[in-house]
Amino acid sequence: MACDGEILVSLVEIRPSIYDFGDKDHSNRIVQDKLWEEISKEMNVDVSVCKSKWTSLRNSFARELRELKN
Repeated sequence: MACDGEILVSLVEIRPSIYDFGDKDHSNRIVQDKLWEEISKEMNVDVSVCKSKWTSLRNSFARELRELKN
């Protein structure tokens, strides 16, 4: 199943515990698993697919930022 990147980003954006290291629940696995489950249900895609797509998008964005700085 495909996972739309724009929709995924918007769903992750409203859940800062996933990406914000300063968030109190960022290191809480139970909260993280619950948030990813919510996202996967909204997108009708498996959790592992959503996580994989998020990692890919995050890494691509970081790579682009590094290239722009150089």
